[in-house]
Amino acid sequence: MANATCVEDLGFGPTVLYCRQGLDFTLQFEESMFDLMPAGLVILLSPLRIWQLRRQPKRVFEKSFVGSKLMNITTLAVLKLILAIVWTFRAPVLTKTSIAAAVVSFCEVLAIGIVSSHEHVRNIRPSSLLSLALTISIIFDITRTRTFIKINFDNLLTALFAASIASKASVLLLEAKDKRVFLRSPDTEKPPEETSGLFSRSVFWWLTPLLRTGYSKILSFSDLWHLDDRIDAADIKDHFYQTWLQRYSYSKRKYKLARSSFRALIWLFLSPVIPNILFVGLNFSQPFLISRMITFVRSADDPTEVGYLLLLAFAVVYLLIGVFGAIYWHEVDRWLTVLRGCLVSAVYRKTLTLDLRQTSTGASVALMSTDVEKAMLGFKWLHEAISSFAIIPIALVLLYFQVGLAFLAPLFVLGLCTYLASHISTIIVKRQKIWLQETQKRVHFTSSVIASMRGVKMMGLVPLITKKIEKLRHIENMAGLKWRLNIVVGVLLSNLGSEGSKWFTFILFAIIFYVKQRKGDGSQEGLNVNILFTSLAILNITLQKLQIVIQIIPGLMNSFGCLMRIEEFLMAETKSDNRLQREIRSMISSNSNGFGDESEGLKYDDQDIPMQRIRRLSRDGAKPLIEVTQLTAGWSLEEKILKDISLDIISGEMTIIVGPVGCGKSTLLQSLLGEMTVHEGFVNIHGPFDSIAYCAQTPWLVNKSIRDNIVGMLLFDVDWYKEVVRCCALLEDLKLYNKGDKTLVGSKGVTLSGGQKQRIALARAVYSRKPILILDDIFSGLDTVTEERIFTRLFGSGGLLRKNGNTIILATHAVHRLPSANQIIVMNKEGSVQSRGTWESLSSDSTFMEILRDATKSETSSTRSGSQHAGINDDQEIPHEITPRDDENARTQVSIDDISRKTGDIMVYKHYFKSIGLKHSIIFGVLLLIEAGVWNALTVWLNKWSSDSDSKKTPFYMGIYTFLVISFLALLTVWVWHCGRWPMTISAENLHKWQLATMVKGKMSYFSATDVGVTTNRFSQDLVLIDTELPMAMINCTESALLVIGLISITLVATPWIALTLPFLAASFYYLQRFYLRTSRQMRLLDIEAKSPLYTHFQETLSGIATIRAFSWEKDFNDESEKLLSVSQKPYYYLATVQRWLTLVLDLVVAVLAFAIALIAVQLRHSLNPGYIGLALLNTMTIGEMLKVCIIFYTNLETSLGAIARMRNFSKMVPHEDEPGYDLSTPEWPSRGNVVFSNLSASHKPDSEIVLKSINLSISAGTKVGLCGRSGSGKSSLVATLFRLLEVQGGSITIDGIDITDVSINTLRGRLNVLLQEPFFLAGTVRDNLGYAMVSEEDGEKLKDEDMLEVLERVGLKEKVLGWEGGLGAEFDPEGSLSHGERQLFCLARAMLKKGNIVVLDEFTSSVDIETDNKMQKILREHFAGKTVITVAHRLNTIVDYDRIVVLDKGMVLESGRPEDLLRQPGSAFKTLYEVHENS
Repeated sequence: MANATCVEDLGFGPTVLYCRQGLDFTLQFEESMFDLMPAGLVILLSPLRIWQLRRQPKRVFEKSFVGSKLMNITTLAVLKLILAIVWTFRAPVLTKTSIAAAVVSFCEVLAIGIVSSHEHVRNIRPSSLLSLALTISIIFDITRTRTFIKINFDNLLTALFAASIASKASVLLLEAKDKRVFLRSPDTEKPPEETSGLFSRSVFWWLTPLLRTGYSKILSFSDLWHLDDRIDAADIKDHFYQTWLQRYSYSKRKYKLARSSFRALIWLFLSPVIPNILFVGLNFSQPFLISRMITFVRSADDPTEVGYLLLLAFAVVYLLIGVFGAIYWHEVDRWLTVLRGCLVSAVYRKTLTLDLRQTSTGASVALMSTDVEKAMLGFKWLHEAISSFAIIPIALVLLYFQVGLAFLAPLFVLGLCTYLASHISTIIVKRQKIWLQETQKRVHFTSSVIASMRGVKMMGLVPLITKKIEKLRHIENMAGLKWRLNIVVGVLLSNLGSEGSKWFTFILFAIIFYVKQRKGDGSQEGLNVNILFTSLAILNITLQKLQIVIQIIPGLMNSFGCLMRIEEFLMAETKSDNRLQREIRSMISSNSNGFGDESEGLKYDDQDIPMQRIRRLSRDGAKPLIEVTQLTAGWSLEEKILKDISLDIISGEMTIIVGPVGCGKSTLLQSLLGEMTVHEGFVNIHGPFDSIAYCAQTPWLVNKSIRDNIVGMLLFDVDWYKEVVRCCALLEDLKLYNKGDKTLVGSKGVTLSGGQKQRIALARAVYSRKPILILDDIFSGLDTVTEERIFTRLFGSGGLLRKNGNTIILATHAVHRLPSANQIIVMNKEGSVQSRGTWESLSSDSTFMEILRDATKSETSSTRSGSQHAGINDDQEIPHEITPRDDENARTQVSIDDISRKTGDIMVYKHYFKSIGLKHSIIFGVLLLIEAGVWNALTVWLNKWSSDSDSKKTPFYMGIYTFLVISFLALLTVWVWHCGRWPMTISAENLHKWQLATMVKGKMSYFSATDVGVTTNRFSQDLVLIDTELPMAMINCTESALLVIGLISITLVATPWIALTLPFLAASFYYLQRFYLRTSRQMRLLDIEAKSPLYTHFQETLSGIATIRAFSWEKDFNDESEKLLSVSQKPYYYLATVQRWLTLVLDLVVAVLAFAIALIAVQLRHSLNPGYIGLALLNTMTIGEMLKVCIIFYTNLETSLGAIARMRNFSKMVPHEDEPGYDLSTPEWPSRGNVVFSNLSASHKPDSEIVLKSINLSISAGTKVGLCGRSGSGKSSLVATLFRLLEVQGGSITIDGIDITDVSINTLRGRLNVLLQEPFFLAGTVRDNLGYAMVSEEDGEKLKDEDMLEVLERVGLKEKVLGWEGGLGAEFDPEGSLSHGERQLFCLARAMLKKGNIVVLDEFTSSVDIETDNKMQKILREHFAGKTVITVAHRLNTIVDYDRIVVLDKGMVLESGRPEDLLRQPGSAFKTLYEVHENS
C-alpha cells in the first residue's frame, strides 16, 4: 500500500491540515516533542539522580529481581539500537530530527539502565523518575504508532517500534514492582506508603491491605502502620517548636503562630500546589469537552473518528481528574497531620514549662482537645481558598467568550457576597471565641468533677453538680446557637453567590439579547443549548470555588482564632527558676565548694535579684550543699510568702522543717525546686538540678500499675525495687491485691487509701536514687505503726537513706521526729525562720519548747537506733513474681469486641433522632424534600428555555426562572435556620444531659478503673463532634443524596439509554459503601479512642508538673507524650487517607458514567437531542461532585455517629448505683444519728474480693467513735460503705432504724456530713466552693455571705480570703493560694455550714501541725457537740477521749470498746498501737 505522508509531515506543524482529515500531528513534531524532548530530559536528570543515590547506603538485597530488570532493559536497548540502524537506511520519510530522535532514544535506554541499577539497591521504593519517564514515553510511542498505521509507514519499522513499546512496558512493570520483601533491616518496618511506587501511591493501592483488614475483622491499633518519617519524625516537631521560640515568640507582629507554622512547614504546605494546578486545569477542560460534544452531535459533517477521539478525551480527563484530585487532597491531609502533631506537641512542651499558677486552668487540655481539632477543620480548605482567587479571573475570561458582557453578572454578585461574608466573618469569629470559652469552662468544670467524683458523691452533691453542669452546657449551647445562626447567613450568601450568579448571568444575557432584538441588532446570538451548557459548566466550576470561599471564610477565621488562642497559651508565663549553681556561687563567695564536674551551669531568668557576698560557717568542716540567702519569695511578684529566709543544707544530713499551718513550709520546698517567684535573695544548689527527688504533700500518681508509679521513668532494678518496697512498708498492701504490684492505681490513685498513695509516692522518690530528697509532710496519712516502720527503715540511724548518705529535707507536723534530725528549722506564721539548729541546741530554747508543748515525748535512743515494734516483719517477700514491665502501653489498647464498630447500628440513628424529637425531625425532612425538588427544577427550566427559539417568550422564561431561584434560596434558608435553631440545639442538650446522667449515677468502681482522660474525652471530643461535625454531616448528606437522586432522574429522562449503567452504578455504590464504611467507621472510633490516653497524660502532667520538674523528667514525659501523640496521629491520618481513596473511586465511577454518556452520544448522534446530551453531561459533572459530597458526608455522618454509639455504649457499660425507687426517709431524717452495721460484708466491685468481712457494729446517737488500724486495714472502706460507695455483699446498714438501701442514694449522702483526707474542691469561686455545703440550689440561695465569713473567721482564713481580689467572688485556686493544711481548714469551714446529725471524719487532720490540729479538734468538739461522730484516725491522741474505739485489721473488726478499757486490757491491739504512738 502506498505511503500516505504529506509535505506537512516534514514541518513542525504541530498538526496536519490537509491530510489524514486534520486529525494527526506531523512526523517532525512527534519526533521532536514525543521522543527527543522527554529522552533528553531523562538523560540530563540521570547524573543528578545517580549522585543522590550514591550518597545513600544499600537498602535492598541485591539478590532480588534486579537480574530480570537488567535483562529487559538490555532487550529494550537492543531493539532501540536495531530501530536506529533500520530507520537510518530504510525509513520512507526522514525529517530533520528522525535519526537524532532514534539515537537519543537509544541513549535514553542506556541511562535508564544505569539509574535503575542504582535505584534498585539504594531506594526502598520503586523509582518515581523512571516510572514517570517510561509511562510518558509509552503514551507518546502509542501516539506515534497510530500515525505510522495511518500513513502506511514501513511495516518492519512499525513492527520494531511496536516491539519496543511492549519491551518498554515490561521494563515499566518491573520498575514499578514493590521491593518490600527484599528490604534490609530496619527498613522492613517502614509503612507501605513509604515503600510504594508512584502508581501505587497515585491510586492508593498501598492502602488495600488496611481496607481489607477493616472489612474482615475488628480493627485495633496494632493493625495500623506507623506513619512515615516525613510526617511523624520527632525532628519535624523540634524544628517547628524551635522556629516558634527563636523567630516568632518575641515578635510583635500579629498572627505569630500562623506565620511560624507556615515557615516551619513551608515545603509540606506547598506540596499540594502542583497537583492542584493540574486538577484545576483538567476541570476547566470539561466545559470545552461538553461544548465540542454538543457541536459533534449537532453537526452532520464531522467524521466519526472525531467522536472516538472525544470519547478518549472524556476517559483521560475524568480519569486524571480523579487521580490528581486525590493526590492534591492527600498532600493537604499530610500537611494537616503534621500541623496537628506540631501544635499538640508545642502545647505539651509549653505545659512542661508553665508557671504553677497557670496549670490549674486546664487550658492546655482544652486547647489540645478543642482548638487544635477545630483549627484543622478550617485549614483543610485553606489551599482551596487560595487557589480560588487565581481560578476565578480565568473562569470569568472564559465566560466572557460565551455570554459577552453578561460575564460581569457573577463578578458583581460574588463580589457582593464575598464582601458580606467577610463582614460577618468578624462577628462569627467573636461568637466562635465566646463559644470556645464557654466550652472550655464546661469542660474544665466537668473535668474537675470527674477527677473529684468520690468527694462529689460522698457529699451528696450529684443533683446540684448535675444542674450546674447542665446550666453551663445551656450557656455554651446558647453561645453556639448565635454562631450557628451566623452560619445560616453564610450558607445563604454561599448559595446566593452560586444560584444568584447563574440567575443574574442568564437574566442579563437575555435582557441584552432582548434589547438588541428590539432594536433590530442581530449581532448577538440568543441563549442556545451550546451557550447554556458551556456557560453552566464554567459557572459550576467557578461558583463551586466561590461557594467554598464564601463558606470557608468564617471557618478559616475560626481556625485563625483557634490558632490565636494557642498562641496566647504559648506566650503564657513560664516557670521562673532563679536558683543558682556552683559556678555562679563561686564568683560571689570564696569558700564555696561544690560537686566539681557535676555542675550544670547557671539556670536563671533575667531578673533583678539582689546578691551579696556572704560567707557561711560550716558545721564540722562540712560545706553546704544548698544555700538559701535572704530569700523573699511568693507565688507572684505581688505576693510575698517567704520573708528573709537564710539557711544551709549540709550534704548527707536530714533537715526537718516545722511550723504552723500556712507558715510557708511547702512554699520553701517549692523555692528549693525553683517553682517560686523570687523577690530578693537566692537559692544556690551545689550540684546538678536533676539530683533532686520530690514527694509532694498531695501524692501524685498516674493511672498505671503500682510498680510503674514507683519505678517512674527509670529502668527496673529487681533487687533495689524489693528493698524500696520493703522499706516503704508496702508488702502487706500488695498482698491485698490479686495482681500485686501490677494492680492499676486508678486516676489520682482512686483505688488506694490515702496512706497507700503517700507510701507509693515516697517509694518513687527513694527508688530514684537521687542524692537529695525533698519530702513534704509524707507521714500525714499514715498510722503510727506504719509511720514508725518507714521512719526506722529509711530515716533511722541505720536506715536506707542515712546509710546511702542521702540529703533529706522533710517538712512535717510530726514533731516527735525532730530528735532524729541533724538540723531543725522552725518557721513562724509570718513566713520567716524563727529558730534553726540541732535538737540539742534548740532544747534549751524556751520559744522552741513552747512550740512543742502539745507534742508527745521525744523518741528514745532505742527507737532512733532502729528498734522494731511488735508486728513488724522485715522478712516478707513481694507477693507475685517480679517480671519486667510490659512494653505494651495498656492505655492505648481498647476493648474492641463490638461487631457494630464495623457494621454499624441502626439504633444509633434512632437514638440521635430521638434526641431531636419527632416534630422537628418531620419538619427537617419535609423542608428538605421541597428544597431539593426546587433546585433540580432550575436546570430543567433553563434547558427548556434554551431549546425554545421563540424570543418573544423570553420574559416568561425569565419570570419563572426568577421565581424558582427566589423560592430555592428562601426554602434553603428556612431549612438551615430550622436545623440550627432547633434540631442541633435540642439534640446537643439532650445528648449531653443523658450522658451526664449516666456518669453521675455511675458506681465508683467505674471511676476507679477508668482514666479521667477517657471520661473527659466523652465530654470534650465527643461533644465537639455532636456540636459541629455530626449535624453538618447530617444536613449535607441528606441534601446531597436527594440532589443526586434528582440529577440521576433528570439524566435518565434526557438519555434513557443511560439506564443500562444503573445496575453497574447501584452495585458499585453498594459494595463500595460496604467495603469502605466498615473501615472508616472503625477508624473514626479508633481516632476518638486514641485521644483519650493523650488527654489523660496531659491532665496527669498538669496535676504533677512540680514533681515531674523536680525529678527532671520533663524529657521523659515529653517522650511519652510524643509516643501517645504518634498513636493518636495514626487513625487521624489513615481516616483522612481512606476518605481520599473513596474520593478517587467515586471519581472513577463518575468517569465510567461520563464515558457511557459520551459513547451513547457518539453512537446515537443523529437520533438524540443536543440539549439533552448537554444536560446529561452537565449533570455528570454535578453528579460527580454531589456523589463525593454525599458519600463523604455520609461517611462523616457514620463516623461522627461513633460519638453517639459511644454514648449508648457508655450508658450500657457504666454500672449504675442502685436506687430503691422509693424513699423511706423523712425531711428530718436522720433526726438522732443511730448507726448499725449488721454482719456487713462488702467489696469494691460485685465480682472482686471482699474487703470488709462480717462487720457488726452499733453506734448510738450522739456517740463519738474512732476507727483505727494500719494503712489498708479497711477503715476508709468501712466509711465508704456508709455512703454506699462499695458493693454490699451481705448484711445491712441502718440509720435511725431505716436501711440505707431504702433511701435515695443522694438523699442519704446529702444528710451525712463528711470531711475527707484529701481536700475536695471544684473549679469556680470561693463562694461556690463554700456553697457546696448545701446539696440543693434552694438551700444554697439561703446561705448568706455573712455565714460564710463567720465560719472562715472561726478557722482563721477570713482575712486571707478577703485579701484576694474579689473576696468570696474570687476565682478559687487552692493549689496556688492555700497550703495543704489551710485547704483542710477551708473544708472544715464548709462542713460547719452544713446541717446533719452524723459527721464522718476520714483522717481529716493528718496534714496539719499539732497546734492547728488542736484548734480543729476544739472546733469539731464544740460545733458538732451532740452529734454522732465517726472518725478515721492515725493520730490516736485525737480519739483517745472518744466514747468508743474500733480497731480494724484486714477488713474485720479486731476489737471494740471504750478507749480506757482497751488501754487497760492486756494484749489489746489498740493498746499496742497507742503505745507505739506515745513512744514516738
